[in-house]
Amino acid sequence: MNLLDHNFINKNFQISYFDEPFPFVIIRDFFEKKFYKEIENNFPILSEFKNQKNKINRMNFDTSYGDELYENLIKRSNEYKTLHNWVYSKNFLNFFIKFFEKDILKEKDKKNLFLDLKDFKLCESNFENHRIFNKNDIIKSNKIDKILYPRFDLGTGIKSYGIKTGGKGPHIDNPQRLISILFYCGGFDYIKGGEHRIYEIDSIQDTLKVFKSIFPEKNSLIASLQNNVAYHDVNPVNEIKGQRNAFYMAISSNVKIWKTPEKNSVNKKYNKNRYKYNFFEKLLKKIVN
Repeated sequence: MNLLDHNFINKNFQISYFDEPFPFVIIRDFFEKKFYKEIENNFPILSEFKNQKNKINRMNFDTSYGDELYENLIKRSNEYKTLHNWVYSKNFLNFFIKFFEKDILKEKDKKNLFLDLKDFKLCESNFENHRIFNKNDIIKSNKIDKILYPRFDLGTGIKSYGIKTGGKGPHIDNPQRLISILFYCGGFDYIKGGEHRIYEIDSIQDTLKVFKSIFPEKNSLIASLQNNVAYHDVNPVNEIKGQRNAFYMAISSNVKIWKTPEKNSVNKKYNKNRYKYNFFEKLLKKIVN
């Protein structure tokens, strides 16, 4: 079934595609207006988030499949139940993979990506459960079924979001992440900061510089291929009236899919999720910490 057969998706959404500095898309007016309004109005408020333990720690407050807050939300709201069923489906996986199909082939041809889509099963279940898998959770056996699986979290940011949360500065997602997806759901009347920032490598200065800063606009979505140069972060929220509401969705694998990044100062400083430290670097880290 084509995703656009679903009546909650706006058939006239506006999409912008970028292939530099890494492949990403920005989609505005993603959901139909009535559906989006119900999603925005039923988004959990701060007191609801505070009443449960944050097991994810991506945003200041988060909830995901299995949490009492999440389960109650999909019981009381038909719209959130619809979203849940969509994310944990092959339609969702196929739709976002389709956006980056050519880019995935390019990365594979360059031997940056160890992924042939025909060898991977699409898993519709909540494979990660509560916590977020990291590089230590990658299954190294060659005998297991290789899968691509979805994730769906709801979260909110308040003042100072993006300093000790949201990746704690420029980074690339965990090494099994194929595609990351952010959806913005309002929640604030005023905000200073809170933009999603895309970085490019400044080879002259041997550091990163902001390529694009994207305001968290209502009913808009950012999806990106998490290759080894997919540096991004959240511009810390300095002031806010309300809460910065968002969905985090992702497509990941249960095996290593990305080549280990090159050993250089940029990767060592900013690509900590994927950088492979040698013995002396590990020892130095322990001494510093």
